[in-house]
Amino acid sequence: MQVQADVHAFGACLNDFILGSRKMLFVDGTHLSGPYEGTMLFTVALDVDNHIFDVAYAIVGMKRLRTVSGF
Repeated sequence: MQVQADVHAFGACLNDFILGSRKMLFVDGTHLSGPYEGTMLFTVALDVDNHIFDVAYAIVGMKRLRTVSGF
């Protein structure tokens, strides 16, 4: 299998995480279906007022290079 990833992080969100949030990240993911197959992973943090904000997200897709038959 070949893994392909597209990762995005916004500069303002990274600065907020470094300067004004709790130093804890939460990572979660969900499977995508339909024309956009793969997995969406995202990272969020809490600021000092317990508000959630996005830090980064990624869309990860797996591509099979060959199929195995006989199973």
